[in-house]
Amino acid sequence: MGDKREDGKVYRPALEEIAMRRFRLRYCTATDTYYMHGNESVCRQLAAVVGVEEGAWSIDGVKRLMDEAQSETFLTSARSGVSVSVSWKIDLSGCGLVFETVRVLAYAGEQNGAQIIFHLSGDNGQRCAIPLGSHENISTDELFGSQTLTLTAYLSEGPSGQRPRLFPCSLDDQAFCPLDIKATLKTQRRGHDVPYVGELLVGLQFEETRDRARSTGRRTSIDVGIKSGALKVHIVQGASLAPLNMISEKSDPYVKCYLLPDAGKTTKCKTSVIKKELDPTYNEQFSFEGTATSDLQQGALEIWVNDWNLALKNTVIGACRLSSGLAVNKGKERGLTSDDETARKASQ
Repeated sequence: MGDKREDGKVYRPALEEIAMRRFRLRYCTATDTYYMHGNESVCRQLAAVVGVEEGAWSIDGVKRLMDEAQSETFLTSARSGVSVSVSWKIDLSGCGLVFETVRVLAYAGEQNGAQIIFHLSGDNGQRCAIPLGSHENISTDELFGSQTLTLTAYLSEGPSGQRPRLFPCSLDDQAFCPLDIKATLKTQRRGHDVPYVGELLVGLQFEETRDRARSTGRRTSIDVGIKSGALKVHIVQGASLAPLNMISEKSDPYVKCYLLPDAGKTTKCKTSVIKKELDPTYNEQFSFEGTATSDLQQGALEIWVNDWNLALKNTVIGACRLSSGLAVNKGKERGLTSDDETARKASQ
């Protein structure tokens, strides 16, 4: 234990945390367990990762030690005469959010000459260093706009070989978390050429089955061994949508989506219309059955947020396409062209 390891665990926000724009990660030394949960409860059912090494992004010369005489457990140096470190990483990439503020509550034991220094760093070169006393409550907005957060603890022995004690915890106190990372999150804004028109929270899940039914002309065949299944789309809620009714300063938004390629628009799914609302809650689910894994790699999921209008043509509020390639829609192959971009000012 305590050997050098890098490129380990990366924490990402859950769907609920994305919706609430908050993230929390805690570590309990007594149970040697990491927790990802917004409330104050700590129980085994909420465990995210068990084991300090399993839950760390990198670890070099740090081990968990138990002092049975004092009925205490803590993290400390596994090697003498050198500085050791352990770090944790949080990544928001892919969810459209960035860090706004970060608060780290950390505890350390009496050092007696030993030293512990915390480094917080982001992906834009932001960095701050904080010496850790008996406990520290670190609040910073210096990581504003970053999609990643890396917290690193550097542990150094004292001049007479005194070992540092990081995150000390009584063996009997299994509800105390001497490391508590809290962050508020903010929508990642795009460039000035793409106007901000709101946000849409969408959940995706692919459930794989063994075989796939494939239609070829008038015949239907079963291709054994081709991985396929159901792509499930959960339209959860919108937020801060653009108001298109200048009188009420509201919109009547609904969401529709297509699984491309779809020349005949047979995969179209649509939510209900929510009248006069800029923060609509839909909580509606759709399932695209018989979707092959190759369809996911080569196709696209296109999502539109429209403003419903009884008398006039419905107006596009915003849209996005979840894909890395081209897709077929309305009988022609295309990516997101400049003309499409004008009609679909992308919302996150």
